[in-house]
Amino acid sequence: ENGMVIRKSNVELSCEMATKLAEAFATQLPIGSKVIVSRHYDKSSRMLKRAFLGGLLANGVDAVDCSAIPLTIMRRTLSSHDEYIAGVHFHQKIDDPTASVIAFFNSEAFRISNDVAKKIEKSFFKDAFRRVDPYDMGQIYLLDCKSEFHQYKKEMETVLRFHKFKSHDCRIAVDMMHGAASGIFSEILNELGVDNIMFNAYFDEQRLGNMNALIKRTNEDMGAIIKALKLDAGFVLNAHEHRLDIICDNGILLSRQTALCVVLTLLNLESKVLGRKIKVFLPTWAADIFCFDELDIEQGRLANFKATEIKKYDLVATGEGHFTFTEFLTHHDSMYATLRILEMLVNHN
Repeated sequence: ENGMVIRKSNVELSCEMATKLAEAFATQLPIGSKVIVSRHYDKSSRMLKRAFLGGLLANGVDAVDCSAIPLTIMRRTLSSHDEYIAGVHFHQKIDDPTASVIAFFNSEAFRISNDVAKKIEKSFFKDAFRRVDPYDMGQIYLLDCKSEFHQYKKEMETVLRFHKFKSHDCRIAVDMMHGAASGIFSEILNELGVDNIMFNAYFDEQRLGNMNALIKRTNEDMGAIIKALKLDAGFVLNAHEHRLDIICDNGILLSRQTALCVVLTLLNLESKVLGRKIKVFLPTWAADIFCFDELDIEQGRLANFKATEIKKYDLVATGEGHFTFTEFLTHHDSMYATLRILEMLVNHN
């Protein structure tokens, strides 16, 4: 469903099933194709990814192994390298630690279409897998993750007018929710000159196992510290680096619809400086009780879009904490969204 397989780890989604899924997926790809494969740091993801790699190789597809890498960086790598035909990422289900998620992406780093998903499903249930000769079997290539991290940081700093952070007294709190991007985002904030207090910026599989308790404690702790230290704002990044929650300077967590309204208000101010209307795409159910004169807002269903269609808009948002600022990437990235929102706050005091 929606380019993902979600099942109970080591029960419904076993190593055998992961290998069969890989064979069904690889059968749809040309022999010699390169697929980039990444995972979260939890044990289930590690186990399933290794089983999956065998299925790819058996069907003549090369695997580019990223090991543990943030999903947003894997997607950036996939979309920026023409030699990669697809990508696959493994992680825990955020609200159910007993379940694992296998997400499939096309060459533009979007979820695979329903047509491709149906072909994989048909091949899986019919055991209709391609069998290649030994000399056509795939190989595993190891990706230089440090190089990809560096490139990601470099591109982000190029897009942002980062000197403005250093010339203003930006003081924020950031909760990484034990995500895989904990190390890299703290480096980016420090290099950009953003004074920050980091929470939960380390790997901890056990704490991710009780997400509701973690979220409740995080919101209370962040709110109290932001208020006590008079910080400018707080940002909570979902463990898989996509969803973003915002806490304002009085320590109150904004609802996701309110957070969307705040971002649109900032963009409305930004458009006056740019001298043009900023184009925004929102889902049909997003609240439209406010009027933004300087924004060109379109509402619809975000499905099966291509990169060229996404780039027609300056912002694509879901109203559920997902923000895609297309000048950087064509998919959700809460790290860049945090800095982009902070930049607009600084620009407009």
